[in-house]
Amino acid sequence: RRRSGPVNTSTNSCFVLVINTVVCLPAIVSGGLCPAIQGAAPVWLAFPLHSFASGPPLKVIESCLAFDAMSPTVSIEEPDEPGVVDDGFMRGYSTFTYRRKGKVFGYAANKGKQTDKIVFGSQARPISSAKPVDNVKPERLSTTLAEFGVIHYRSKAYMCISSNFDGIGRSGSYQNVRFGYISLLTGKDGSTLVGPLYFFVRDIRTFRR
Repeated sequence: RRRSGPVNTSTNSCFVLVINTVVCLPAIVSGGLCPAIQGAAPVWLAFPLHSFASGPPLKVIESCLAFDAMSPTVSIEEPDEPGVVDDGFMRGYSTFTYRRKGKVFGYAANKGKQTDKIVFGSQARPISSAKPVDNVKPERLSTTLAEFGVIHYRSKAYMCISSNFDGIGRSGSYQNVRFGYISLLTGKDGSTLVGPLYFFVRDIRTFRR
């Protein structure tokens, strides 16, 4: 089952993206100012910068964390069947999985002190191996709160597991802060994890379609 984002009829935005630092740059695209500021004094824009050069595109990240298509070029493939809890699928773990294209897709919670794992087909990636893009340590999730899906964007597919935070002191407006695990899949439909596993934490109230 797929959900797609709304069609954006507004003028395309102009912005500059620089990697791994915070830099102010004049809002110039292809040698000219953005249409909205032509004829005005130069405008300087500051961006919080993340490792997007080799990681997922911004709209994939936002669509995963919000679990809502944040662009007309994004669609979200959701599971068609309920998830299954199994304490015998992986030794030492309680797994919560869906079936997707004949393969399992889900989360394995360790019963002891070992790291939890993300399960996709024959692969089981420890969440401790995820790259923390937003300088927050990868966190365990509750499968009762999490949402599982595949993000389709520009002929590529990305595994997505996102959730809000669980526990005392994490209620109210804090529920707008969500975290997620994302990894590139092979092929347009995606059948195997091929990219690194990334971990993101964002306030979804800052997202714009």
